[in-house]
Amino acid sequence: MKPEVSNRLQALNAEFYEVAAAHFDATRGKVWPGLSRISQYLAEQRVSSSCVLDAGCGNGRLLPYVVAELSACSYVGVDASTALLHHAQDRAEALEATKVDVQFLQADLTDPGWPSKVEVGSRFDIIFCLATLHHIPTQSLRSKTLQSLTQLLSWEGMLVMSNWQPHHSLRQRQKMVDWSVLELTESDIDDGDCLISWKQGVEALRYVHILDREEVIQLAQRTGLRVLLQFESDGSEENLNLYSILQKI
Repeated sequence: MKPEVSNRLQALNAEFYEVAAAHFDATRGKVWPGLSRISQYLAEQRVSSSCVLDAGCGNGRLLPYVVAELSACSYVGVDASTALLHHAQDRAEALEATKVDVQFLQADLTDPGWPSKVEVGSRFDIIFCLATLHHIPTQSLRSKTLQSLTQLLSWEGMLVMSNWQPHHSLRQRQKMVDWSVLELTESDIDDGDCLISWKQGVEALRYVHILDREEVIQLAQRTGLRVLLQFESDGSEENLNLYSILQKI
């Protein structure tokens, strides 16, 4: 994929989350069902969850889960969307008093310098990257983004990812539109890339790359990680998201 196409797709998603933030927030309040299995696995492995990073935190929908299910002392949510971060802050303020230290940072995860916004020397026991990596175009940029997260992961910490599998859902497949709406062709984009329409409150488009199990494994290997667990969950068929738990090699 040419750099100008990659930049255009990133700009498309950035615009989506600004213009559709309120409508997106209204429909994205519940915690993903797949996190119940994540909780079980973390408990079985006796993983510390004192410091949690939520990379691509969006509207902060993960925060109530962190407060209720994990014994976290600190939570840092990072997202590029100013509009979504406003909703995340509102969600944090609505939570009952907690001992968890909550902080939100506005940063683009594809910017190699974004980790400098995190407190110097910070290392996280658990890094969540949920419904985020699949919005980043090109294998190279996804690798660089995952590498920046790996640098912030404690040695025995775990990185938890979820990646959307819209092709498993008839409803989502019906929302996929042809690249011609952006005056692009199949030759302009990568295998696994798709364009999905949004018509709730506003009409907009989102870029998505479908990462399968093998691609996640290869991505992990390129960034010094190993895959400990993969499974599908969520949606009526329990296969709408692919979850992966990774750890430093």
